[in-house]
Amino acid sequence: MRFDIVDPFVSSLISVCDKLGIKIEKDKIVVKTGKRVDARFSFYFKIKGDFKGIVIYEISDNLTKEIIGKLYQVNEVPDDEDLILSGISEFGNLVNSKLVEVLYNIGKDFSISYPMFSRSKGRIISYSSPCVEVEFMSEFGNLVLSIIFESVNM
Repeated sequence: MRFDIVDPFVSSLISVCDKLGIKIEKDKIVVKTGKRVDARFSFYFKIKGDFKGIVIYEISDNLTKEIIGKLYQVNEVPDDEDLILSGISEFGNLVNSKLVEVLYNIGKDFSISYPMFSRSKGRIISYSSPCVEVEFMSEFGNLVLSIIFESVNM
């Protein structure tokens, strides 16, 4: 399996967080089979082209609120689930936009769905597909990027 396919996803996420003023750092990378969502809030999208699969971003509650606070320029984010899900969707749009730019610049052929948010902790996305998880740490909590491979044509 070629791991350089993960690089555009990592750089896009770090770039968007940097623009929001949130420093995240890669902590660990795990390769496994299957994927279960463990965070309360997450967003995911489907991708096809040179690579076909599902990309999931799981975000800790504290980091979720920090991201939304930076997006909406507020000091305190109410514990309103609809507002939080709306903010996560907006963050997903920013990450996807940056990802499209990065992939275009390196000449990759991809089609990306719009980000879909989820509040389905414990939801199983895949039982048997290969999955690369990249965990990021910040002072506000962690974020896990999971890339589930259905096929790679690169």
